[in-house]
Amino acid sequence: MTPDTYRAIQQRDREKDGTFFFGRMTSLTVCRPSCTLPCPRPEKTVIFQTLEEAIGRGYHPCSRCRPDLETWCGAGDALAKSSIRYLTEHLALPFSLREMAAALYVNPSHLARTFQRETGETILQCLHHLRCEKAREFLQNPEYSLGQIASMCGFSTPSHFSRIFRDVEGVTPSRWRKDYFASLLKDSNDL
Repeated sequence: MTPDTYRAIQQRDREKDGTFFFGRMTSLTVCRPSCTLPCPRPEKTVIFQTLEEAIGRGYHPCSRCRPDLETWCGAGDALAKSSIRYLTEHLALPFSLREMAAALYVNPSHLARTFQRETGETILQCLHHLRCEKAREFLQNPEYSLGQIASMCGFSTPSHFSRIFRDVEGVTPSRWRKDYFASLLKDSNDL
């Protein structure tokens, strides 16, 4: 094992994923260089060029970094995707970080930190974007009042809905709706 190889393991270098794999002699586990498990000591580490080579020597794939999956982007990425799926499925309900973390079997603080690191935005910012996206769909139907839309999208009050929608979209919901129907009218006149 070269010093550069061990440094990549210590630094959990994602760029080295796929160029080599390393085995943990104590557990007979094979990992990617980016694995988030504690770094093994150099004398307890063996380097493999391919996953097949490691498996052939009796090592099994790590359940955390999943070297056996081509598209695996890490546990953080998987948690962020599960979080977005949870938010989408519970869009109209009042938000609780504690309930969301319990549903995903993680600590609330860990969930919040991981989500922001992986997506670049907080869970609440993501929730607001998803709710506003859903609100835009409802705003295209003139039968729904702003109060009904606010309720269907999980906002506590119409004023809260208007404030968040303006922050996300740059215009109020009523202005967005007027502009939408004006553009439809203009498009139909152009035909």
